[in-house]
Amino acid sequence: MSQKINLLLVDDNPADLFLIKDYLSESDILDLNIVEATTISEAKEVLSNQSIDLILLDMFLPDSSGMDTYYSIHNEFPKTGIIVLSGLSDKNTALNTVQAGAQDFLLKGDFDSRLLEKSIIYSVERKKNLQLLADSENKYRGLFEATPLPLFIVSIKTNKILKVNAEARKVFGYEEGEFILKELSELFLKNIGDIKNEEEQFRKIAVKKDESEMIVDVTLKRIILQDDSYILVQLKDITEQVHFERNRLDVINSIQDNERSNFAMELHDGLAQELVLLNIYIDQIKGKCAETPEVDRAKNILNDAMKQTRRLTYNVSPPLLNEGFFQGLTVLFERFNDVNDINVSFFIDEEINNSENLINDEVSYNSFRIIQEFLNNSIKHSEANEISCTVSSKNEFCIIVIKDNGKGFDQSNSKSIGMGIKNMKKRAKLFQIGLEIESIPDVGTTLHLNIPNSSDINL
Repeated sequence: MSQKINLLLVDDNPADLFLIKDYLSESDILDLNIVEATTISEAKEVLSNQSIDLILLDMFLPDSSGMDTYYSIHNEFPKTGIIVLSGLSDKNTALNTVQAGAQDFLLKGDFDSRLLEKSIIYSVERKKNLQLLADSENKYRGLFEATPLPLFIVSIKTNKILKVNAEARKVFGYEEGEFILKELSELFLKNIGDIKNEEEQFRKIAVKKDESEMIVDVTLKRIILQDDSYILVQLKDITEQVHFERNRLDVINSIQDNERSNFAMELHDGLAQELVLLNIYIDQIKGKCAETPEVDRAKNILNDAMKQTRRLTYNVSPPLLNEGFFQGLTVLFERFNDVNDINVSFFIDEEINNSENLINDEVSYNSFRIIQEFLNNSIKHSEANEISCTVSSKNEFCIIVIKDNGKGFDQSNSKSIGMGIKNMKKRAKLFQIGLEIESIPDVGTTLHLNIPNSSDINL
């Protein structure tokens, strides 16, 4: 921070004054011009006659104490930033002053030169930002406040919330003064990370003051105010919509599973048994008659029909997850290998194989369906003859990577993306499963799944 800061230090305790000035002298960053006062009246006289950028204000002075000290200065000089200095016994009073508009509070005996330096830099920056916002606020205040979605203006430099609209206060249950104590990431279960683009959108779990949670679509957009960059944050509560879609998908899944199960049973107990019987008859005919090309051809056609029936029975069977997600995956790939003319390799990390309970049942089911859809696509459309799957863990996520060596497809061509892939993406979005598909024509297709554990998902 290269600019000169005119700092007013208001404290009547000589020992505290000496210690604070000693801390300030240790800073290699701050360029300070320090003015001292020991009473409110002296402080007001300095503020009336000199340009002051920031005040370090003790709450208890000979001519004022508590909140009266803060309001006495703030009401008369509202454009000057204030850092409250507080004793341990009046911590609540200091917090109240921050909610009333102070830049920060420091507990005496509980900070060092580094923390004091950081607080001064942040307070000067925040006051500057607020002033810039105030200059533009008259133009945008009506629109900002009237918007029926929660809106926040956030400092890019500090990630601190500078301004919120009425809907944000209503939805989250915080007063505006409580918001300014927070970084934006404190409103979410997971950090939002850095903003790399001019506008970004994602889905998060937001936490209200009463600790209740809601699923929100978050839109972050860089905005310019007075030649400085800020972040405009818009939230849309989609909790009911997501729950409705999940319940709807559960009903569809249940109906489909019943139909699949009945169809698979009919194939196995009906058509498959008749084909087996027919195979016996052909063998008997071959034993009684001289071999002919026609009989051999019939035998081959029958074997193909039996194989196709087994494959169809396997493909329509509902997921086998009674013994857990990873055991179900193992069975899935074993059966897939048995009924298809394709080389399948399957590897699962032993450590994650012992952590079945970490994945939510609904997430397990829908992850399984995504994988099953990918495998079926590899057979029907990709014409692959090799498939590999690895299951591992990273940062509390289950990582599944499946590759085939099929003909691939052009991802830039929307016509090449069928309903199967669209359904996979819809399942992933509803249940917060990270999904990425990479495909290269004539090389193959890769599916990446990042499956969250139960503590990272709100259902």
